[in-house]
Amino acid sequence: MKKNDNALVVEAVLQVSRPRASRHAITRMVRGLARALGFTNGAITVIVVGETTMVHLARSFLKKRGATNVLAFSYEKDAVRQRAVADIFICQPVLLKEAQRAGIAFSRRLAQLLIHAMVHVKGFDHKTQRAFRRMQRFENRLWTRFYEQ
Repeated sequence: MKKNDNALVVEAVLQVSRPRASRHAITRMVRGLARALGFTNGAITVIVVGETTMVHLARSFLKKRGATNVLAFSYEKDAVRQRAVADIFICQPVLLKEAQRAGIAFSRRLAQLLIHAMVHVKGFDHKTQRAFRRMQRFENRLWTRFYEQ
């Protein structure tokens, strides 16, 4: 990826044998979310992985057993320069199970997870009940803006 300090570069990497989403759909969603969150430059990579990879990541970074649905790593965020550098990992098998359990389309659940991850990139967390509610309200506003127009 070429570094350009005046552009927002979004890349999707599909590391699963049968991807359920296209690179184009993912990059378009993330680019729109990034702009809505005030990021106009930087680099955001979304990596769609299998369960084995996510188990390893969850164990290494969250000290949790099992695969989680999404992990977001924000390496740089600068509101003044409108810059974000981040990696987002999405576990396709977990996403599929969650979508089926909720009775919703894969694409809808993917959008929910991308919103959640991008809100983390913005700096929100859900370590306390109050922070969780604040993050949830912010996610709901993004959902309404992008997906329930």
